[in-house]
Amino acid sequence: MSSKTPRTTEHQRSVSDGVRLFFRHISPGNVRGVVIWLHGYGDYGGRYPHVFERLAQVGVATIAPDHRGHGRTANLLGYIDSLDAIVDDIFMLRQFAEEKHPGAPVFLMGHSMGGLLALLHLQRYQSGLSGCILMAPAVEVPSDIPAYMVAVAETVSRFLPTLPVQSFFDVTKSSRMTSEHAALEADPLIYKGRIRARTGAEILGGMRRAVKQLSRVTLPVLVLQGGDDFRVAPRVADRVFDGLGSIDKEKRFYPDAYHELFYDPDTEDVLAAITEWLTSRLS
Repeated sequence: MSSKTPRTTEHQRSVSDGVRLFFRHISPGNVRGVVIWLHGYGDYGGRYPHVFERLAQVGVATIAPDHRGHGRTANLLGYIDSLDAIVDDIFMLRQFAEEKHPGAPVFLMGHSMGGLLALLHLQRYQSGLSGCILMAPAVEVPSDIPAYMVAVAETVSRFLPTLPVQSFFDVTKSSRMTSEHAALEADPLIYKGRIRARTGAEILGGMRRAVKQLSRVTLPVLVLQGGDDFRVAPRVADRVFDGLGSIDKEKRFYPDAYHELFYDPDTEDVLAAITEWLTSRLS
């Protein structure tokens, strides 16, 4: 177990189509494994230093990107032109992990839309990865978004792709911690506007593909889910868990938790479950 403060560096690298992806690398002195952290919609990778420090304590380095349309990678906050492009960006992050920590096992860890991205990547490119942690994986449209708005987004995305069409940001549905509500409201890197038409259409298409191909995922998987999650219902996480082709799969349920499992009264239990699961799979 590492007792030193992990070293954090910031990077920008071009991916296949020339987009400059911003990401952070948090590394302890003695690296036993690597986690690629995939944040959710409207979020960004650097909002979780307490998580990175906890992973570093057990010898796990973290690579935390800001996805296209998010954080310091975005040209326009909240705009995703292609979800598949983000799925493919993970290749560059895996390459970076191999460069910095050759031979170390690499895991994906995705929250909400990040869980969707992890599933889509694993369904095509899981060879070379050691496992995945899915936190409230978003593979269904939230119940508060009406079906007609889904249809509108898919139609409008062809003509006005950046048009904001559906409200989504609501701090009261994210976390039980009121202090976190104020932090989210004040953070300039959090996208607080309506879901843009192309973004909504791309995420919806990704959800449909992910659900159809759950059985393709055969790596070890840990699924974590809050029981009072307003964004990803517990039955959605159950559907993902049951559909996975993995023999080695575990599920942890936190009955009172909301969507933000890393900013919740149960966060300590969540981090303990994650570090325990990871360390049991490290050499």
